[in-house]
Amino acid sequence: LRYFESDNLLSDWYLEPVFFTDKKGEEQDKWVFNFTFLHWFNLYFFQFLELLIRKNRIEQFERCIQHIAMDEYLRPEKNAHYDDDFPNVKLESNERKEYVGLTKRIEYISGQRQAARWHKDFIKVTNPQTHPRLNDEKNIQVIIKKELNYFARRFRYNRLQRLLFSTGAYCLKEKKLDFLKCILSYRKLQYSDNSVVKTPIIPENFNDLGSFWGFVFGWEKAQLFKEDVLTYSGKEGSEKKYLLCLTLHVLKKASDGSMSSSLDGICKENIHKSLNELHEIGEEISKDTDLRNILELDKDLLQELTSFLNKLRIMEK
Repeated sequence: LRYFESDNLLSDWYLEPVFFTDKKGEEQDKWVFNFTFLHWFNLYFFQFLELLIRKNRIEQFERCIQHIAMDEYLRPEKNAHYDDDFPNVKLESNERKEYVGLTKRIEYISGQRQAARWHKDFIKVTNPQTHPRLNDEKNIQVIIKKELNYFARRFRYNRLQRLLFSTGAYCLKEKKLDFLKCILSYRKLQYSDNSVVKTPIIPENFNDLGSFWGFVFGWEKAQLFKEDVLTYSGKEGSEKKYLLCLTLHVLKKASDGSMSSSLDGICKENIHKSLNELHEIGEEISKDTDLRNILELDKDLLQELTSFLNKLRIMEK
């Protein structure tokens, strides 16, 4: 750890190559990163954060979280799609529907195989040989290239979110509640100039929370926990417990009225199989005084969590 005493080295060795590598040239040629290396960058960054936690390096850990939260370039612009241009392209309605459906899935892609499958489907849908009409459109290749660039940026951001989710769960597993508090209160880790947070690292509403449920329960009947390379003993139970902590964090701020739509695309079958376990974990959280204090929970909020889980029980698979 002595090599990372510098504030910049704490996280820049990961953030710089993964998020800020680009080519010189046109705007659409920027944000180029060899995804072959993303697995290793994420694995080593997680192991580094894990080491900080085990060694009780809370100040260095806080600075890592601060650097991520305060960086305005990590999170891609929301809805930075080019669907507005695409409806004007002369394609069959089913072709356009397939294209738009793929662009909407970008927001939730966080697994390597999931990303490879999306990229393969997208290239197939936008292949001029398969769809000759694309040859007649002058701007379509520019639109497609911009969409691919957005996918590349969003996927890296989603992988970072997945990594930080595993980190929060690891804090719970190791009972390092001061580190967990650092993550949950990341908005307070401001620089001296009172700069505002640019990159949320935990969900603040039900729309964002849906992605975290997808991390644990998979998308479109994906198998549990098969899309993540970060492993440690007790990971599955710790991630479910941390997921409920984040759900309680969101329940403090918003009604669960939008809960159903936020879970669209998530494997409902996997959720249903785990509901009894989730209720037990909720009871465990309610009995943990220290964790309740960090989450700032009261009885009403715990009852809301029970109600939330009961609504999931009657949700269609």
